[in-house]
Amino acid sequence: MSKTSFMQPVDDRSNPVPILQAKTALAANRYTSLASAQDLTLAPNVRLIRVAAINSGVLMRFASTASTTNFDAVIPAGQIVDYTIRSDAFPTISFIEETASATVVVIQH
Repeated sequence: MSKTSFMQPVDDRSNPVPILQAKTALAANRYTSLASAQDLTLAPNVRLIRVAAINSGVLMRFASTASTTNFDAVIPAGQIVDYTIRSDAFPTISFIEETASATVVVIQH
């Protein structure tokens, strides 16, 4: 019998953060036009964001004005990615499509 282990995300003080908190989202955003950068100002007290690339890959930057040559993360088409947000972190994230007609959904917890 083997043990299954998993890595739970932690905040900047190494405290465990639930993958998805059982509470109402602080904000939810859906963008269907990402031909140019779409900036999103995070809600106050956000500690986790869930990003879903619906139909095409999405490029994300942990600052304003993402571009196809200036980004910090790639969310592949059909994937959902969770990011923990430090309390002293950047107030804005930005998205741009990797290929035409990308849709992204961002849920803030």
